[in-house]
Amino acid sequence: MENNIAIPEFTGMVSPRLDFAEKILIVHIADDCISINTVYIEKMSLAERRDHLLKENVGALICHGIPCCQKEFFESAGIKVHSMISGLIDGVIEAFISNNLEKMRVENTNYQHRKRRRQNKKKKCGNSQREKFMKLAISSTGINLDSLLDPRFGRAKYFIILEDKNDELKFTSIDNIQNLNATEGAGIQTATLIIDQSIDAVITGNCGPKAFKLLKKANIKVFLFKGDISISSIIKEFKNNQLEEITEANVEGHW
Repeated sequence: MENNIAIPEFTGMVSPRLDFAEKILIVHIADDCISINTVYIEKMSLAERRDHLLKENVGALICHGIPCCQKEFFESAGIKVHSMISGLIDGVIEAFISNNLEKMRVENTNYQHRKRRRQNKKKKCGNSQREKFMKLAISSTGINLDSLLDPRFGRAKYFIILEDKNDELKFTSIDNIQNLNATEGAGIQTATLIIDQSIDAVITGNCGPKAFKLLKKANIKVFLFKGDISISSIIKEFKNNQLEEITEANVEGHW
């Protein structure tokens, strides 16, 4: 086992993306003793980050999302990369020490699809919000278009994923129950879920500061609507430019 590990951190959890993490934790493991140093990496180049990890004798980098080229870059320097790991920092460290890191892994089955979609994505012109975005995530109380908009983001029951495929709108639903019942970190975990879906814009009732910060860093727009409304109706409102795009969180945490 690699004794020294590095974990990009965001508010006590594994950062959803290594490339926009502000800091990384260097965890030194020796017998029953664990020490942690915080290194701020936001202004470091990729090479400087690698060199610092090597200087700290880091043998493994534990992260969630990481571009393939960066993964190859670190591994070519002898740093093993454990990607798609999610959860609280303490839980991830414990799982690593007990050789049970796989239980913290979130499978990213949509990666290749998202990569192809981004490569083939073409810019559209026009004034409507629908033309500006190809893929939406809408917080929902149910799994179909007749369901109501869920006013919560982090603790929404479901998300309706709406995508424009060949000028035809298609939708699927994803379950957010595990974050609905989370004791802490629901907003961050839900934002990670949305980022993994390669979403262009979110429609919800409220969005807290931590979730909004992550969404903004991933260049995901956030639109709000207040009141009871069906998912099908909110889509029409969006297409008609009737929704409010926010530039900061509109509520405190725990949403």
